[in-house]
Amino acid sequence: MTLDLILDHWELALLIATWSALGVLAAKRRVDWQQRRFSQQVNFSLNTLVEENGARRLLLRTLLEQSATEVWINDYGVGRVLKAARQTTVAQPFLRIPDARDRDVVMVAVLNVLSERFSDAFVARVLGIPAKTETFLYGLTWERYGEMKTQKLRVMVIKRSDLESMFDDPDPSEIAVAEASHRPRIDTLRQMYELWTSQDPDERSAIAEVELGMPLHQQPG
Repeated sequence: MTLDLILDHWELALLIATWSALGVLAAKRRVDWQQRRFSQQVNFSLNTLVEENGARRLLLRTLLEQSATEVWINDYGVGRVLKAARQTTVAQPFLRIPDARDRDVVMVAVLNVLSERFSDAFVARVLGIPAKTETFLYGLTWERYGEMKTQKLRVMVIKRSDLESMFDDPDPSEIAVAEASHRPRIDTLRQMYELWTSQDPDERSAIAEVELGMPLHQQPG
C-alpha cells in the first residue's frame, strides 16, 4: 500500500526528498559558518622567520586563497582531500593520504597553483631579467587548535632555510608571534619539520619542495 502510494505520487516524493536534502545542506553550512569552519576554501599561508633587534619572530601572511574545486578540479579530488582532513588531529595537522597515486595528484595540484602564482620569476629568467628564487617547502593541513580563529584547508608554505633554522635549535619557544592565536602555528611547523626530516618515505611524502621567486626590479640607468 505504501509503495503504491509512493508510485502514485512519485513527483511529490522526489520534491520532498530534494527539499529535505537542501535543508540539511543549509543547516550544515550554517553550523560551519557559526563555528568558522570553511571546508571548501584553501588558504595558502606563507610562514616567515625574521630577526628584529636580535629576536626572532614568526610572521604569517596569506599568499592567496582559492576554492577547493579550483585547486583539485573535481568533486572526487576534493572528496579525497576532505576525507583526509577529517582524520587530522591537534598533534598531527598534516593530511595523510594512504593511496600514493591520489597523494601525488593532490600534491601536484597544490604545486601547480604555487607555480602559476610565481611564474613571473621563471619567465624573467628566460628573458634575461634578473630574478631571485629560493627553495620552499609546502604541505597540506587542517589545523584543529582551539586558538585558531578559523578552520580551513591550509597549505603551509615556508622557506626551507627558515624551517631548518627554527628547529635545528632544540628550543624554538623564544620565537615571538604577532598574536596569541598564532602561537599554535609553531607546533604545526614543528610537525612539518619532523615529517620533512623523517626517514620514513610515507611520512616525508606529506611535505614537498618548490622553487618560488620574483623578478628583481632594476633601477633605471
